[in-house]
Amino acid sequence: MAKVLAGRYRLVEVLGRGAMGVVDFLASLILDRLFERFPNVRVVSVENGSEFLGDLFRKLRSVGRKIPGLFPEDPVETFKRHVWINPFWEDDLIEVVDLMGPSRVVFGSDWPHIEGLPNPRDYESELEPFDERTKAMIMGENAKELNTPRPS
Repeated sequence: MAKVLAGRYRLVEVLGRGAMGVVDFLASLILDRLFERFPNVRVVSVENGSEFLGDLFRKLRSVGRKIPGLFPEDPVETFKRHVWINPFWEDDLIEVVDLMGPSRVVFGSDWPHIEGLPNPRDYESELEPFDERTKAMIMGENAKELNTPRPS
C-alpha cells in the first residue's frame, strides 16, 4: 500500500496538510456568520476527511469565549446544524458521529482516490458499532435529507 501511495500521491498530503484549506473555509462560514444571513444554506464537506473536526470545534468555541456576543449561540451548534461531513474510510467513525451527531455524517466513496475503497460496500464494516437506524442514516438517509429542498 505504501508503495502505491508514494507513487500516486504526494506523501505530505497523506499527513493531512491539505485539510487546512477546508478548515479555513468551514471556519469562515461560522466566523462570517453566513448561516445567520442565509439560514437555509447547507454545506457538505467531501474529500476532506474529518480529522480536523475536534480541533476546529475547540477553536470556534475559543473565539466565542474571547469575543463574547460574537455568536448568538454556540458556534459548534450552528456548524452542526448546517454542515454534513463525509469522513475518509480510515477516519474514526465513532468520533465523527460523537462530534457531529449521526444525522450529519454521510457515506461516500471516490475510488481510485485515496479516500475511496476499491469495493465501497467494504465500508459497511466500519458501521458495525452502530445501531441499524444510525447505519441507514449514514449510508443514505442523511444524503437524501441534505439534497431535499427546504422552503425559505
